[in-house]
Amino acid sequence: MALLPSDEALATFDALLKEDSLDHWRPYLKSAADEQRRIRHKSMFHHSSIDRVLQTLDNFKPANAADLAALVLDNLREISNRIRNGNASDWRQYWNVDSRNRPINPKPEDACRDALLSDLQQKLEKLGIDVQPEGGCADDKRSDIRVSHGGFNLPVEIKKNSHQKLWSAIESQLIAKYARDPGADGHGIYLVFWFGKDCLKVSGPNVRPSNAEELEG
Repeated sequence: MALLPSDEALATFDALLKEDSLDHWRPYLKSAADEQRRIRHKSMFHHSSIDRVLQTLDNFKPANAADLAALVLDNLREISNRIRNGNASDWRQYWNVDSRNRPINPKPEDACRDALLSDLQQKLEKLGIDVQPEGGCADDKRSDIRVSHGGFNLPVEIKKNSHQKLWSAIESQLIAKYARDPGADGHGIYLVFWFGKDCLKVSGPNVRPSNAEELEG
């Protein structure tokens, strides 16, 4: 089954991984599921036309889903660097503050998503790239942000570092549900809002990062 690139094989692996009675086989099932996703992605890959390649070289518009993912990730890193190191105190968009503009606690996840969405729209829409909240994906599942261009869609799944599903959502949501969208071609971005190690409520497998770099690594 791991050699089959079909949606049915992907759905079967997803169902097997959720079976508590198969815990003993979970490492083997996960390895086979990862191999199936690799084969599926390879079978779905198609080379860009010469026109699209030239367009990418000329004005940085993405020619495929991989280009789109790389472009979005690059812009997210730029936004992150500005929030962390810029002199405009953009971090206040993500925190509730007191009367002296000192941080009290993080804003709700949706409010943080909307602040990021606005910044991302300003950067990408001038390239003709559509950025929308709550994008529709396969099986009517919805990611937090959908970026689309030229028939390609990129789901962006977001969690605060205090979320109970911080460590599981990348597999159970982004990979299993959203990156399955044909327009995503197996690509997606998992984005975590880091509000400090004191906000980290759930430790990961054998790890408890003390900063955003350790979490990403």
